Amino acid sequence: MWGGRSSSRGNAAAAAACLWLALALSAGSNGSIGQALPVCDTPMIYRSGVFDPQATIKNCSAHAVSALESPSSFKGEPPVIVSVQLVFNNLELIDDVYQTFAFNFKWRLEWYDNRYNLSSAFWEELNPVLYANGYEITALVDKNAIEVWRPDLFLVDAQSVTVMSESFRIKPDGRMYLSRFCSVVLTESLFEYKKYPLDSQKALIRMESYALPETLLVVQFADPPFKLMAVGNQKANVYGNAIWNYEGYTNYIETSASSASRSFSTAFYSIQLKRQANGILLRLALPIMLVACIGGVVFWADSDLRLGYTVTLLLTISALYLSVFRAIPLVGYPTALDAFVFWMFLILLFSIFCHILNFLMTKAPVFGALDHALAGKQIGHNGDGD
Repeated sequence: MWGGRSSSRGNAAAAAACLWLALALSAGSNGSIGQALPVCDTPMIYRSGVFDPQATIKNCSAHAVSALESPSSFKGEPPVIVSVQLVFNNLELIDDVYQTFAFNFKWRLEWYDNRYNLSSAFWEELNPVLYANGYEITALVDKNAIEVWRPDLFLVDAQSVTVMSESFRIKPDGRMYLSRFCSVVLTESLFEYKKYPLDSQKALIRMESYALPETLLVVQFADPPFKLMAVGNQKANVYGNAIWNYEGYTNYIETSASSASRSFSTAFYSIQLKRQANGILLRLALPIMLVACIGGVVFWADSDLRLGYTVTLLLTISALYLSVFRAIPLVGYPTALDAFVFWMFLILLFSIFCHILNFLMTKAPVFGALDHALAGKQIGHNGDGD
């Protein structure tokens, strides 16, 4: 979507995350990660004797210090620690030709903002269920009724990101929760086709802040960092894909450097997928092998027709081969299917050589006798003329 930065594995981001997480835990029972920003201490607002949470949050936002600035922008505040979690829903498409990976998922972020650390009285006035799940402020944010800072995390390799739904909540102790249901198309430069169609692929998803270096924002993984979305007690949706089998994932944090003085905390997810090869082998590899086997049967055909039959079979395999490789890029190295078709070509070429050799061996005596007869007839004709 916006081009990526050069990346190198390091421990700096992880160390920073651990350091500031320790500071967060030691800051107090309210979970605040800094002391410079005051908590929201505005009074509760009631209308006709009924508690009005939206009006109270609006009042809190109106008195918040530079609410659209990152909490780490203020003196005395440590880097914002943003926890990330992916809830993988469906694999939409892997385009082998253009090397893109399309999927949809829930992208969950959580961080602390002391400016929205509402008092315990606020939560006591609400339904107890909201204490755990948080109070929904999506409508307030969308209507610009309140100002709230959000992490500027983005997917580095994304060609397009479509946000289909969004949930923004305030939780107790100043925790902010943002969940987006997205459909994403990523460029994948690590696809490997040497074993095609028996190949496995790794789809790499990396995310980082666009503007805030790791001195101001540190990415860490939630617990668990990755989940599969399922309906009820059924298997996860991703297992229903007819082309690819989901095999697992790995996740890690790296430091990405854009310059000598600026580095960014980057979260990586690597999704392992294996191609379901049975259909490709039955529809493509098996017909090619059967055509090559027919080349062996041609040895029992009429000797005058063997060469033509074999050439026809060779052209048939060439047509099948070309139709196969419209589906994958013209990579600079041979694939497993390339090797298979190459051996089928060799078998048919060997058959053609045998047919030519047989033709020469069986037809040469006939041609030789005919030449002698024609030569004798010519000599006799010349003697009669004399």
